[in-house]
Amino acid sequence: MGVLRYREVQWDDLNAPVKKALMSRMELIAWSVVGITLLVAIIFLLPLEDMRSTPEELLAKYPRTYAWLNRCDERCEGNINVEFLNAQQSCGGLYGLYNENKNSHLLDWRTALDDRLTALNCPGFPRHKEHILQTVSITQEEIDERQKEWKQEQQERIEYEESHQLERYRKSLKDGKLLQFVESIQELDEHTLILTVNAAWSRIAHDRRMQMNEVLWQKWATIHSLHAPMRARILLVDEEGEIVGGSFNEADHSLWVE
Repeated sequence: MGVLRYREVQWDDLNAPVKKALMSRMELIAWSVVGITLLVAIIFLLPLEDMRSTPEELLAKYPRTYAWLNRCDERCEGNINVEFLNAQQSCGGLYGLYNENKNSHLLDWRTALDDRLTALNCPGFPRHKEHILQTVSITQEEIDERQKEWKQEQQERIEYEESHQLERYRKSLKDGKLLQFVESIQELDEHTLILTVNAAWSRIAHDRRMQMNEVLWQKWATIHSLHAPMRARILLVDEEGEIVGGSFNEADHSLWVE
């Protein structure tokens, strides 16, 4: 028999609990590699001296997209089209942009323009920040005043159009060569007109009269209540006062004529 090269078995070991290793050798190596990789990445991507640098030192080390930006900070830059301003090379064109009042971020807009004009050595720039604030404040007052004037003009225009609806309607009929069949135009109520037609109206073929009747109503609806045409109504009568035509019936929305 050969000699057994294994150690002697202790029978008591068979009943002892098995101790499982907390981490295998391969897992330990893998986690070590991950840790080392992260450490190297931090060292290269975030130099330790940057963590101790002031904002001014960081700005000098890592300049912004456009070197001409100065008082327009990152918040300001995010509110305007800096790329557009960077493409502007003319002082005259930038002066015009500076005087515009349309930008919703007017203070940021003029601050960035001040930076751009200064970088191009345009006369009159840079301006004091207080001056920029003052021009924005004055401009906002001007904008409010212009809006007030615009609303007043709109109201006056609406009132004028409402008070001259008959004149506009008569002119519309004349331009459409329909006034030759109408002797007079009167208001029956707020939405209804009475059109007195002459003898020439009765000599027109029935189908043609129906078409003209609809055109007469459409012209009035366009002038009187464009967005609610069913409010507009017309009533056609002959010289003796007999009804010979009309407009849309509110009940069934159908056109009724003689």
